[in-house]
Amino acid sequence: MGELLAYNLKISVCITLFYLLYKLLFSKNTFYRINRMTLLAIYLIVLAVPLINISVDQPMAIHKVLGNYEQVLHVPSVNTEQAEGTVPADFEFRVFADQSGIKMVNLSWVGILLFIYSIGVIIFSAKLIYSIACIFSLIRKGKKTRLGNITLVVHDSNIASFSWLNYIVISKDDYNEHMNAILTHEMAHIVHRHSFDLIISEVFAIFQWFNPVVWLMRKEFQDIHEFEADSYVLDSGIDAKQYQLLLIKKAAGVERFNSITNSFNHSTLKKRIAMMLKEKSRPWARLKYIAILPLAAISVILFARTEISMNHNEISDIKVNKISMKDSIEGKWKQIDPENPDVDIEYPNIKTISEGTFSWTRSDKDGTALTGASGTYTYKDGVYTETINYTMPGMDAFKGKQAVYNVTIKGDKLIIDGFLDKQYPVYEEWVRVK
Repeated sequence: MGELLAYNLKISVCITLFYLLYKLLFSKNTFYRINRMTLLAIYLIVLAVPLINISVDQPMAIHKVLGNYEQVLHVPSVNTEQAEGTVPADFEFRVFADQSGIKMVNLSWVGILLFIYSIGVIIFSAKLIYSIACIFSLIRKGKKTRLGNITLVVHDSNIASFSWLNYIVISKDDYNEHMNAILTHEMAHIVHRHSFDLIISEVFAIFQWFNPVVWLMRKEFQDIHEFEADSYVLDSGIDAKQYQLLLIKKAAGVERFNSITNSFNHSTLKKRIAMMLKEKSRPWARLKYIAILPLAAISVILFARTEISMNHNEISDIKVNKISMKDSIEGKWKQIDPENPDVDIEYPNIKTISEGTFSWTRSDKDGTALTGASGTYTYKDGVYTETINYTMPGMDAFKGKQAVYNVTIKGDKLIIDGFLDKQYPVYEEWVRVK
């Protein structure tokens, strides 16, 4: 689940950049169809970019920052009941219990983030399901008439006219007084399949509910839909002034029914009338949309999964006396803070390196194991390579991964500098436990 948080983090940063580009260059154009396609393309790009793998010779600063965040987000919470019987005998973890004898669970801050994120997803998913249920309930209660592939639903109650998929819902008063303009407007939403845009934006917002940009993008979709429908109405021959007066009249009436429907009396009245009066964008303005391509390329470079293709001997810039004796790295080591080596880390890592194998654990102040892993290693010409074979429960994402480090020793201090899984930069200092 930590991978999901890291993935969402990259999407959040990436979509913010694309949204800023859209607002700066595209949002005021009258190319409504192109703007819709651009917003949909942004969704696809930001979903795909973090999944792309690229090889680089030297990681950029942002790669190291994002790599560190990803590595931290992979640290799991541990259920000690699951720990027993799932780890090899030579991989020791201390299990503890409270006074009642019930096994305790160490809930890490990553687990708390996942819990909060999951609650948000559940709430917004329930909201979407409830909204769709309300729409079909309203459709079921109205008087229905077939108009080709479209179903017209007329209600006696005073509701805001709206369209959803192939349904047009309208009040009896609007049907009798303004049928032509309103039906033409809602027909435009159906013809252009605007409901699918709103569904996509809603689903995307569910999984990025914490990011205000996705809600702003949803609003952009709603505005574009109304601009496109208004243009459709005016092109059909309906008088512009009469139509605008009708919009003003309906804007003072009932509120829009639902955020995932296309409603006639949409709230952005001032913007709609301004766009109707605005001069059409010149054809050359379409060239501005090319700007999305270099931003997409930059996003791939910055936010794609990076793999380090450098030679192992070039992993680190540390140029201190490299050792060649395997025996020098074997033993028990405790991780220290490079900036404060004399201050004990509250929850230190303990690494044990023996003949061809290694293990490490992180324990709390009571000696209770919080997390850990073990596996095999090779060591040659100062390059230390670990292969993780066993992990604590919840760390399955690291199982089978390989870490390649440049190793140096200064007295009783072990320094490792390299990458985990060719992606996550690691720099650690350890002191020998005598």
